[in-house]
Amino acid sequence: MNKHTKIMVCVLAIFIVGMTLGVAFADPVDAKTFKGKSKYKWKISNSKWTKMKNKAKKEYKKAKKQGRAVVIGYSKGVKVTVTKAGHKYKGTAYAIKNSKGIRCEVRGVKAGLRVSNWGDYYV
Repeated sequence: MNKHTKIMVCVLAIFIVGMTLGVAFADPVDAKTFKGKSKYKWKISNSKWTKMKNKAKKEYKKAKKQGRAVVIGYSKGVKVTVTKAGHKYKGTAYAIKNSKGIRCEVRGVKAGLRVSNWGDYYV
């Protein structure tokens, strides 16, 4: 073999070993798990949840400053999969801020059902 060919093979081998070790020891993505009162569960990654919370807080402050009758701040929706007893449902999660705190609410699970980590209700 050529000297240059040996060097290229060694560099390629080191690259492959490095990528394999990187995948093997990678940390799993952190996600916040929410659970509704009626045992619905869903997950949102920490980075998305932080962005959602900040948006809801910003909207809440804006609504309070404007003097609205109902002061609530909503975030933009994030698509999630909601599970209950082995069944999967698609929905859209929102962060909602009011005077009591922030909750995560999922809409579109079933007809008229809104699942929240504070409690489930029908609209």
